[in-house]
Parts: sequence; structure tokens; C-alpha cells
Amino acid sequence: MDLKELAGIRAICETGSFRKAALSLGVSQPTLSARIARLEDVLGAALFEREGGRSRPTTLALQVVARTAALMDEAGRIDNEIRRLAEGGSGLVRVGLAPGPAHSLAVTLLAEITTALPDVSLEVAISTPQRLIEWMTGDELDVAVSPTPGPVDPLRLNIEPLFDDEIVFVARSDHPLFQLHAPTIDQVFRYPVVLSGIGSRYKAILADMFSVDIDRTPGRITGLNFDLCLSIVMRGRHFTVGPRFVFRDELERQTLRALDVEVPFRHAISLLSRRDALPLPAVDKIKQLVRSMLGQSAKSEPHESEG
Repeated sequence: MDLKELAGIRAICETGSFRKAALSLGVSQPTLSARIARLEDVLGAALFEREGGRSRPTTLALQVVARTAALMDEAGRIDNEIRRLAEGGSGLVRVGLAPGPAHSLAVTLLAEITTALPDVSLEVAISTPQRLIEWMTGDELDVAVSPTPGPVDPLRLNIEPLFDDEIVFVARSDHPLFQLHAPTIDQVFRYPVVLSGIGSRYKAILADMFSVDIDRTPGRITGLNFDLCLSIVMRGRHFTVGPRFVFRDELERQTLRALDVEVPFRHAISLLSRRDALPLPAVDKIKQLVRSMLGQSAKSEPHESEG
């Protein structure tokens, strides 16, 4: 039983007819019918029952599809990667960005990539670190710039630390928080906060170290990108928190101020790539650009971020 025969069985099961299956596979119906007939002769059992123009799979056909689904998916993934490898330095590269890097680095980073690699097309996804990890392990992204949301499988993902930055609380200069002398984190979170998101790690830190139940913070808003967060903060009622590089422009222009709050950990940014991916030249060049833009040459070892 070869891959073409397995693909034929699967297509007929999914479409319900030899004609539709042949169209989806790009072969003629007689060719597909001949493949299935030969296979049925070898097995000595029927795979499909023909009734009123439709082909109903037998129990045997359904078992074959169920047992070989993972094999067929992996074969398709390998075929796609080999095609992309053959394209060399061109083709499509899928880049993931967490909200922080997306807000402060995306424009410069993407402009540098398109200038340096004019034959490369980019598909950019912006989401939470947790979702980016899921997309990386599911072969939906080639490379990502993100905090690492806790431990990940080092056999699946290569994680290269790029830089870390202090975490700051920012608000308008006339916010009531600035009337407090050296406020503590538990005092700060008595005021409304707006966040791009908050992972379980941060929730645990706030609860264990500062007795802050973030889910009970009055007026809390989460799930926004940093542009919207900053727009809400500029209205005066909320504060926000994140790595300093995200608020660099606002702090330099003094449209926002950083609170004098001591945070006992830092926010680390990493470059993520799949260990099992084929070595696509375009992806390697993009990784080099990211490293050069974001500072240090990374070590190829697992790295657990504090954010």
C-alpha cells in the first residue's frame, strides 16, 4: 500500500465519490478506480460500496484512514517543506510577533527584512506568547519573536535569548499614583489597569509575591494590543505595565511617566524556531536580521522568560 493509494482512500471517504476524489487529487477517475481495484484485489476485501452514484466506505476503509491519518499529514508537511527548500532564498516565510515586539519593533523589523530579502514574502501573525508557541509546534510559523511562556519542549523548539528589559508601570503624569511615595505593587493594583494580556505565570507571581488577585482588580481591561492600551492610558484613569522598550517613545516624549516601582524580575525576549524544520535559507537570513537588530548573539539553549 503506497501513499497514492492511501491518499485515494482518504479522498473518497471525504468526498463520497470517486469522481470528486479524482478531481481533488488531480488524476482521472479511471486512474483512481484502477488504483482502488488493484488494492482491493491485493487485500481480498472491498474498500467501498457503490450505491446510487455515491461510494460508501466499508469498515476496512475507515480503519485504513484512521490508522494512516498522521502518516498522510506528515507526508504532506514534508512535501511542502521540500518544495520550500527548493525555492532557496525566496518564497514565503511565516513570522510571529508577540504584542510587545509587534508594537515597538514590527515596522523597523519588517522594513529591514523586505529590503534585505526582496524575493521573500512575509506572512505576519501577532498574538499572545502562548498562541505563538502553539503555532510554532503546529508548523504554522517558521520563526517568532516573543517572551517564552514557561517551559517548552526543547526537542521541538529552539529558543535563543535576544535581550531582557526591566518591567515598568506607566501612566499619565497627572495620575493619582504619582502622589504616592515609592508605591508598592499591591498598592498600584488597587487602581484600574489595562493590559495586552496576562499569562498564568504573571498571575501566580502577583498572587504569591504581592498578594494581588489580578482577576479582582477593579476596572481591569485585558486582551488589547499595546496601541489600544496606550490610548486608554492617555485618558487618565488607567495605568499599564510592560517592558520598558514598548513605551520608549512615550517616555522620551514625556507623554507618559514611569512609576517608581521596584519589580524583582525582568522581561526576556527570545527568538523561536522549529528544530525539526528544514534549513530554509530565507528563514536563516531573517533570524540573522533579528539577532543583529535586537542586540546580542543568542545562545542555542532553552531559555525561560519571566514574562
